[in-house]
Amino acid sequence: MKKSALLLITVSMAICLSVVTTGQQLKSQPVSKPESAIPQKVLAEYSRAQQGDVQIHLNGGKDQAIIGATNTLEIWVANGAPLIGMSLGFEVRSQAAFRWLQPYGSVPEENPLIKEEGDVVNKFDFGGLNIKRAVAPGATVDSFMIGGIARNRRFPQHKQSTLCYSLQFRIPAGEKPVPGGFCVDNIFFPPAGSWTLHDTEGFPPTFQGRPNTSTEKTDAAPVCFDVVKSAGKQ
Repeated sequence: MKKSALLLITVSMAICLSVVTTGQQLKSQPVSKPESAIPQKVLAEYSRAQQGDVQIHLNGGKDQAIIGATNTLEIWVANGAPLIGMSLGFEVRSQAAFRWLQPYGSVPEENPLIKEEGDVVNKFDFGGLNIKRAVAPGATVDSFMIGGIARNRRFPQHKQSTLCYSLQFRIPAGEKPVPGGFCVDNIFFPPAGSWTLHDTEGFPPTFQGRPNTSTEKTDAAPVCFDVVKSAGKQ
């Protein structure tokens, strides 16, 4: 009996240690999608799908905000797989006054603000592209969110960063040049606007190639552009 009891205790301790070790190993894996839960044959496909980056550029890559001219703010997207949904919030802060040009583009239908570019036109067919905007007091801060859900017409894959959306704005002629004075940040757009691309599940894209902690914690740094005098007639 003593040997049986000793054997039982030994086996029980081994099982407990195995459970504790297994628990520690599981905790070290990503909570949302541990590799152990992904069949080997789809690991490569999953890796490609979980890729996304959002870039901001101005005026065809000149990347300067020009005083007294019509400027185009461009939203470029790279995504490793077609998307069934998207939610991207932005905050614009400028040390020079600015205003969006409306109507511009086609969304929203009434007094449009955003132009859909290239192969993303009329995608997100479940209600179309959705625009929300929160205007702060004054003329130097603004924020907006673009998003949508696809029933049939998915947001297409872009292996390389591709121009997808644009907005236009003007800085009054009387404003002064400011180095790094026009900034665009990626944000969580309240109350529920997470920073998300959806392929089979939601994940936070990088911003200007820099990672965000999560879809709710958008801590990638903002991108800032010089505010400069007009170089001539625009």
